[in-house]
Amino acid sequence: IDYRLMSGSSFRLKHVYEAEEKPWPDPEKYEKRSLLILTLRNPVRKLAIWITENGLDDISLVVIVASTACMCLDDPYDTPTLEPDSPLRSVLELLSKIFSAIFAAESVIKILGFGLIWGGKSYLRDGWNIMDFIIAVLGLVADFGGGSGTSGVRTLRSMRALRPLRTISRFPDLRALVELLMKVTTRLSYLLAITFLVIYIFSILSMYLWNGLGRNRCYNIVYGQISDASTVCTVSSSDQPWMPSLVSGKGSPAGAKPCGDMEQCLPLYAGPQQGYNYDDVSSAYSTWIQVITLQDWYTVMERIQNSYSPWAVIVFFAVIAAVPLYVLLLFQGLLLHTLGELRSKEIAERRWRIAERAAARRKLAGLERWVDMAVTLRALDASPRLRGFVVAATRREARQRRA
Repeated sequence: IDYRLMSGSSFRLKHVYEAEEKPWPDPEKYEKRSLLILTLRNPVRKLAIWITENGLDDISLVVIVASTACMCLDDPYDTPTLEPDSPLRSVLELLSKIFSAIFAAESVIKILGFGLIWGGKSYLRDGWNIMDFIIAVLGLVADFGGGSGTSGVRTLRSMRALRPLRTISRFPDLRALVELLMKVTTRLSYLLAITFLVIYIFSILSMYLWNGLGRNRCYNIVYGQISDASTVCTVSSSDQPWMPSLVSGKGSPAGAKPCGDMEQCLPLYAGPQQGYNYDDVSSAYSTWIQVITLQDWYTVMERIQNSYSPWAVIVFFAVIAAVPLYVLLLFQGLLLHTLGELRSKEIAERRWRIAERAAARRKLAGLERWVDMAVTLRALDASPRLRGFVVAATRREARQRRA
């Protein structure tokens, strides 16, 4: 024990202990070496770490907002061919180069502070940093690569639209939300598989019930011409015994659109079906996808009602209720469950940090007791009279306890 640190009180020891426990730069946050050569004591690395910890992300956020505003001012018709001398284009190109240089400098500073890829705490070990690094490199190549008229450079310049994505890593709440969506993607695949399976079952069922009905049209039996190519008709229930008819009796129409006098419903129409048919599994599947997305679903249902039966509305309502609404509820439940797991993990990490601080305080309290004892022993060694008084008092107290 160093008695020079104990000459005062435990208050001084506490500050010495805390100073020894929290050095700067923190070795628990940074790798021992950056780029295999820069240690934590290197002045260049210390400067990079200081810049990183003192407003670098805030400056980057301001530059991202300014870059987004400049992209909003970009005119697609403001090209060297159409506008040879455009002051606005020149200013925007200059600002784009400045922004690219700032983003590149930010990446270089963080690489100097954290290291490139070696070690678990290095810069490219974080997925968000990888995204920032790729965007910075693409910006440099697009703005300083030359050949501004080539298609490759124009394609790279279009990647500047990814710059606003860098704001995700600057806001913890937004970053947590994106991580939540990425985490739930794997579990969401099973939900999508179940959804596709249900749609496939309905596709097979509808193919056996409604195949060929989309080709039914009313033909004039005198002239042999189609009466209305846009309207689907229904055959009689005697021709389709499995079709439930609205009116009892043999030969009564099953659907809601029977043909008129001197007309006959024939499945001879070979025009474009516009995806509204159930002739095969693939067509039925694509049609059900359209119905589930509620895109013109009533037209599809009306065609089946006209050609098959008005009771087909039950099947359509069942599909719309079972797939979109049920899947949405399952997705919400899955999202809430994953969010609960992430919160439980965060609470566990927070408890671990609290327990770690409590252990550090207990360790500090133990050191303070040892220091007090050492100071007392030193004082007893320095004064024989005081030592004799303490020994006598201790023996007297021991006799009183035995009595």
